[in-house]
Amino acid sequence: MPPRGETITLSELRRRTEAGALTKNEIELYFEPDDKKSKPFAPALKLTTRIDREGKRPSARTVTKLYFDAEERLSAPVPASAGRARARTTAAAAAAKMKVLAEGDSWFRLPDLFYPDDMVDVLRKTYDIPKLAMWGDEIGKMVTTKKKNYLVPLGSGLYRHFMFSGGGNDVLASVEDHVRRFGATGTDPADANSYIKTSFDNALDSVIGHYGTLAGHVRTVTNPKATLYVHGYAHVRPRPGGRYIGAKLE
Repeated sequence: MPPRGETITLSELRRRTEAGALTKNEIELYFEPDDKKSKPFAPALKLTTRIDREGKRPSARTVTKLYFDAEERLSAPVPASAGRARARTTAAAAAAKMKVLAEGDSWFRLPDLFYPDDMVDVLRKTYDIPKLAMWGDEIGKMVTTKKKNYLVPLGSGLYRHFMFSGGGNDVLASVEDHVRRFGATGTDPADANSYIKTSFDNALDSVIGHYGTLAGHVRTVTNPKATLYVHGYAHVRPRPGGRYIGAKLE
């Protein structure tokens, strides 16, 4: 690991990420939250000054993907003296856990090193849950892409419980496109409907359609028959100046 404060090139960061050679401390040295480019439910990350970008300007999406890969391949060497025993214990503990499938957005997955535990982080202490969810994903991407991340494991016969969270990024992340600003012509604070544009209903119809497709996918799985749990947003309460959605809604 390079000394704290020493820079490495972007090429070296990519190479070490692909090799799974970055430690938790190194990831925290090379990446940090990018509040300017983050959306309400889609946090973005940026490279720190410890990375020599070699004259390149990687996009926020590229940097976030690089972090995602680094987190996935996070190197966590086990001391040789305890390696085999710990591996056996870990394998036995994982096998004993109930297997649960979870697909979704930031409610089910956030960058582990920079944000609080998400719902799946908490549940994973008790249940065996694979990492399918990804912050910022829209429901259309999760349900209608050719890859259909959840379909293969759902049809494997290993999961009787399937949790899903999606739709918020499709609507709230672009709320300014669907809701008129406070004080805009034709709006009335006493009439909430006066702020809602037609596009909002269209966006909701689209989300509802994707949930219908999702339900159809789950109904086709019969061995074993899976129970679908849908994560609801309930009453979102943005705090004034809040990092996640408060500032965005303001």
